[in-house]
Amino acid sequence: MFNNSKALRSWSHSVALARFLAQSNLALAIAVVALAYSVLSKDETVVVLPPTFTEEITIVGNQASEAYKTGWGLFAANMAGNISERNSSFVVDTLRKMFRAKDADDYERQLLSQVEALKVRGVRENFTPLDLIYNSEVDTVWVYGDKKTVSTRSGASTTQKWTYEIRIIAVAGHPKITHFSQYAGAPNTRKRVVKMREIKAEEKAQEMKEDKAEDK
Repeated sequence: MFNNSKALRSWSHSVALARFLAQSNLALAIAVVALAYSVLSKDETVVVLPPTFTEEITIVGNQASEAYKTGWGLFAANMAGNISERNSSFVVDTLRKMFRAKDADDYERQLLSQVEALKVRGVRENFTPLDLIYNSEVDTVWVYGDKKTVSTRSGASTTQKWTYEIRIIAVAGHPKITHFSQYAGAPNTRKRVVKMREIKAEEKAQEMKEDKAEDK
């Protein structure tokens, strides 16, 4: 194999070949180091498909896909919409873990107040989701459906349209609710988006004002 090689026939060619191979190995080593740094410094992308979700969800760092937010939004709405005296401890404990630490106590009180109101009125409520809406501009999920209220005494029932408005972020892969409200009727998304834009602008202006104050 090497009988006709220039490296064997010519010392100068052999030296040149050795130099070329050394340079090639150095370039390869640099490329490997650069690739390793790029991989290690890049946010990991996680793609999963839980059995309760209808499509794969993606998380890059703390940025989650629409499917992640709508899936967990639907979960939270179903839990809150079907809370009762019997399952209140389970629902509150489950949802509490989804709220940020600074908000958890307030939302827990809201949920327990909801249960107490049902008890006083002598009714139970069931929520059936009918539609999901997500707006990327304000990063908000609306879960719309029917809320059925049934008297525990007479069995008489009434049904009304109901909406849950939820904003969810991912923190280390875990869902965290940053906004949660509910109200009667269908979601007026156009009006709510305008309102959220105004709130967002006010918050940004306040942040800029605080930054300027700190600079002085």
